[in-house]
Amino acid sequence: MIRSILNRLNNQTTLLFFILILAAVLRFYGIHFGEPFKYHPDEVKLVTQAGQLLDSRFMDKEVFFAFGVYPIFYTLILTALMAGYILVALLTGRFESLEYARIFYEQNSFMFVLLGRYFVACLGIISVYMLYRILRELYDNKTALIGALLLAVNFVHVRNSHFSTVDVPVTFCVLLAFYFTIRIMQRPGKKNYFLAGFFIAAAVATKYSAFLIVLPFAFVHLYMIIKSGPGIRHVVNKNLLIAKVTAIVTFLLFCPLFLLNFRTTINGFLRVQSFEKVGKIGSGGGFLSYWTGDQSPGFGVFYPNSIPATLGYVLMAFIIIGLVLMVIRHRKEDLAILLFTLPTYFFFEDMSYKAMRHILPLMPFFSAAAALAIIWFCEKLFKKQPAQTAAIAGIVLGFVIAGSGGSLRYMNRLNDPDPRTLALHWVEQNLPTGSKVAVESFPPYLPGLFNPDSLKPGDYRIVETNLNDKVTHVADSLVNSLRQDSVYYYIADGFTRHFFSWKYTKKRYPEIAADRENLFRWLENNADLLADFRPEDENIQPFIMIYKIK
Repeated sequence: MIRSILNRLNNQTTLLFFILILAAVLRFYGIHFGEPFKYHPDEVKLVTQAGQLLDSRFMDKEVFFAFGVYPIFYTLILTALMAGYILVALLTGRFESLEYARIFYEQNSFMFVLLGRYFVACLGIISVYMLYRILRELYDNKTALIGALLLAVNFVHVRNSHFSTVDVPVTFCVLLAFYFTIRIMQRPGKKNYFLAGFFIAAAVATKYSAFLIVLPFAFVHLYMIIKSGPGIRHVVNKNLLIAKVTAIVTFLLFCPLFLLNFRTTINGFLRVQSFEKVGKIGSGGGFLSYWTGDQSPGFGVFYPNSIPATLGYVLMAFIIIGLVLMVIRHRKEDLAILLFTLPTYFFFEDMSYKAMRHILPLMPFFSAAAALAIIWFCEKLFKKQPAQTAAIAGIVLGFVIAGSGGSLRYMNRLNDPDPRTLALHWVEQNLPTGSKVAVESFPPYLPGLFNPDSLKPGDYRIVETNLNDKVTHVADSLVNSLRQDSVYYYIADGFTRHFFSWKYTKKRYPEIAADRENLFRWLENNADLLADFRPEDENIQPFIMIYKIK
């Protein structure tokens, strides 16, 4: 009997080990994409903010509000990683001084992006393990292994594990908060209440939209009160107070914006909420558009941008079946998952700005639902255990091949020579220094593009067109400005075209879309095409066209 238990344990441990190895391979593969340029727009913002925090020694309050009301916890983590890297470099003699570190940062900021990417990739791998622990706690080893494997190859989770942004970290914190929440059902002690409150706060301090993780915690707490039988009047007990105090203190420690300037934080929060409701040009979609795919397809690091496009219709069907099965059974384990998954989904469905990265914290629970559905389906289809096992293995293997293949193909395309990089080399070799160059929203990294103060004599003079602003009439004024200011060169990109060619942009902003199309036509008729750089996939990398205005 003991040997049988050890063999079973060894088998489970071996399977989990290979699942984690697969998760690691998929998340580290191609992680250097874009080097030395930062082609993920959010990575640029985060590394810049972290660098400013270090430079000001955390004394400049304005830096804390660089993103409006964006929680700052992940930026603080990134700042700590950067500080650790610099400290090690100073101790080992690689950096001669702090001034040398400052110069290194300005000239090699991609290195600090890479630090964040490796950190996020590690969190992605640990998230797979945490889902295994959660499902083993709630269900059984079979469900836990299948759910962990599905998350290991989940395209949305793999893709975002390559980016030094907040989406994988908040998913990781949500999983930890959920794990210690469900442990309360078996061990309702102060430790689990403390840790649940701590990671709930960490999740919200990473991204405010994770606040609904409090719902399964409230459910589990009420369940334990009812189960123990002391009566509803004992809901507010010592354990709940421990969780509340821990959550409040942790949140203010990890996201001190409310302490620094309460009014600015609240006003910024309301502005962000309004923006999410209204959306921006090139975003949006109809009701249930995450499932139907009737929303912006995304571009670059945001492509593809719907559940069927990222996970496939078959896996999507299993996820839906699993969720329905959980609703029908409504066991306490199922309700704990549903109370976070369904409200969070409909919260984001109500937003006009639709993006798969927003619902990334749901992917582990979607993987759990799919695991339950696969097991249920195979048990209904086959009566004998060997046939059930073979069917489950075949279905899961199919998803592993599809998910892994999709992730590898995507990262291969993202690692292709980027047209923006090729265009930059062409510009440096062919355009006269000091020329005025108009650029759209996703241009090559010309010197001084993001920091005009760093321009040196002989650098190109950048004219930003700001076509994505919600200004109706841009074409005529921009054309006049290009002529009057003697702008000789214009760099167009495919991602900017994406914003105005999408059907919902034409539907919601018809005048703006028509105005931009007029500008693009004027450019074709009044400028000579000097160079054209095309990627393998224009959804993942933008084409770049360089014009000389006649």
